[in-house]
Amino acid sequence: MSDTVLPQRYELTLEDAVLGAKDWTRRVYLRFAVEPGGEAYGGQIHSAGGLTHALFIATETGLELSADRGRLTGTVATRIRFAGEPVRNVVYSLDAAADSAGAVAGSFTATVDGEPAGGGSLAGTRDTGPLPVPGDCLATLMLHDAVDRDKYLVCYLSASLGRVTHGFATSPRFNHAVHDVDVSALSLSADSLHGALGVRLNPDPWFPADHQPVACVYQLDARLRGAELVGSHQGRFGDQSVAGPLVGHLSAKPGMDQIRGVSWKFEDGLTGGEPWQNRTFISFRCRDGQVVDGTMHNPKSNAGWTGRLLGGSVSFDGETLTADLQGCVDESTSVTPGEYAITLAAQPVGKHLTGTFQTALAGQPLKNGRAAGTIEFGGIQ
Repeated sequence: MSDTVLPQRYELTLEDAVLGAKDWTRRVYLRFAVEPGGEAYGGQIHSAGGLTHALFIATETGLELSADRGRLTGTVATRIRFAGEPVRNVVYSLDAAADSAGAVAGSFTATVDGEPAGGGSLAGTRDTGPLPVPGDCLATLMLHDAVDRDKYLVCYLSASLGRVTHGFATSPRFNHAVHDVDVSALSLSADSLHGALGVRLNPDPWFPADHQPVACVYQLDARLRGAELVGSHQGRFGDQSVAGPLVGHLSAKPGMDQIRGVSWKFEDGLTGGEPWQNRTFISFRCRDGQVVDGTMHNPKSNAGWTGRLLGGSVSFDGETLTADLQGCVDESTSVTPGEYAITLAAQPVGKHLTGTFQTALAGQPLKNGRAAGTIEFGGIQ
């Protein structure tokens, strides 16, 4: 039996950690690892908002943390910039404890540009279990300053049988689209990630203004330490040269037996309204290949329509999820009412889904495009 002590991997949510109009907009998410000897590394920081939306850009600039007998103390230094605002130097001082099951709870205080800025509660998890296997795992990468020189790119990748097989990317401060990746030249080994990553940045309905994709390529060079990836990238965003730090982590793949539920967002999939009004969120649970309940809506209260998910069928062959759904827009002052047929085809990357959608209204083909969502495995209890 091995006596090796593995690094402690923390994932924390800090409440009221930045300014925001609503509770969820004030959250900050942290991930880092702490070695048994006390060194902390691999800091990743991001805002609430989901795959394709973020409220700020943040970079970790220093970790001074101690994890001893379940107690976590110390500081996380960051640089945070909201759109249209100057960069702020924010330092979070953490004081938390982990129980025997790995649940973490505690509090923090903050300073902004050296001045006290209040504090709040924190909660999360501490993982001290076996490390993911690099040849059969998920990898999440954050490439800072990779897009338009000052925006970040997040890559969600899947590895099987010793090689990176597929994935997708997002750049939430660039636009709300899902982006295609070419991972054929990437190598993930027991101690490093390196090679060329190709990315096709797709337009969303608003940006870029010319609605043309941007071809990018990045040379990645990162060290794998425990489950954390730390290194750098350099390459091209369109015709611009870019370079910056790379941070990320590996995680185990979820069991992909039967599908419990799916949540999906697609831009401008309906018709009759402005693109943001045509945006649709679909969420459903399924059993034995059939949708048993679900919703279809636009979360903005001024979108001007209400809808229902009527039903549908779902299949998963171990690689691709396909859903044929029927929805209805009942009342509307924006999008065209009626019964919509919606087809989804996507590949899971862990709990995330990325793929394509097609819509039809009254039997007539309407629109198609890229979309993203989440998938939950395990079956309905």
